[in-house]
Amino acid sequence: MNNLCCKCGLDQVLENTLHPGGLKLTERLAGVAMLKPGCKVLEIGCGKGITALFLARNYGCSITGIDISPIQIALARERAKNENMVGKTSFITADCQELPLFTDLFDMVFSECSISLVQNKKRILDEIWRVLKPGGRLTITDLVQRDNEVTKEPSKATPLFISSFALFPCIDNAESLKGYRKLLKSVGFQDIYTEDCSIALKEAFFRMRLRFGRMDTLWKEIGCACDTCGNPIPPDECQKQRRKTSIGYALITATKE
Repeated sequence: MNNLCCKCGLDQVLENTLHPGGLKLTERLAGVAMLKPGCKVLEIGCGKGITALFLARNYGCSITGIDISPIQIALARERAKNENMVGKTSFITADCQELPLFTDLFDMVFSECSISLVQNKKRILDEIWRVLKPGGRLTITDLVQRDNEVTKEPSKATPLFISSFALFPCIDNAESLKGYRKLLKSVGFQDIYTEDCSIALKEAFFRMRLRFGRMDTLWKEIGCACDTCGNPIPPDECQKQRRKTSIGYALITATKE
């Protein structure tokens, strides 16, 4: 997804953070989670390390970032070196569903627009629970499925949209807030708090319109980029299927008791 974002210029639209809301929403998440100096934090889906370095620099915490992409991890390490933050951060290539980390290690697990990419959310939440210390906090922002206004059931994109549209695998895998609560409780998390941040998603789409002029231009760009990835999809199909989805953005925190 990161490579496709770069091909279309979406990384610049999203202020290089590759998640809606940018660092402003990161600050909000850190505030809600009551992030404090000295905390040991794991960031899942750290990408180029922008959030990890921001948190380490501004909140005085120690950050371990993981990402499944070796390219992103290399960029994160280089960024940490250039910003003299090597002592406060470390970056590891790893699968979030099988963390190569000790049990009861972190005070907080941080994730922004990453868990929606994973189909088996129970597995990743079990791993997060394992590496958190007792009393530790899970803190995320992510895409969520909104209920259909008529049926009150979570809306879904069609299989064609998902199988071909490589940019947004997170749309089909996005969970509803009700589903998140159920999953978190099944793992053992308590003190679950949610907050609607869908305005950040709307702002991201507004910036996309400024960047591309018209939304159909964006879908044409995405169609071309998907074609280079071996997943061609007609631009008009991109736009038509996008309209069938009802996606929001939410902040979620929970505690390991």
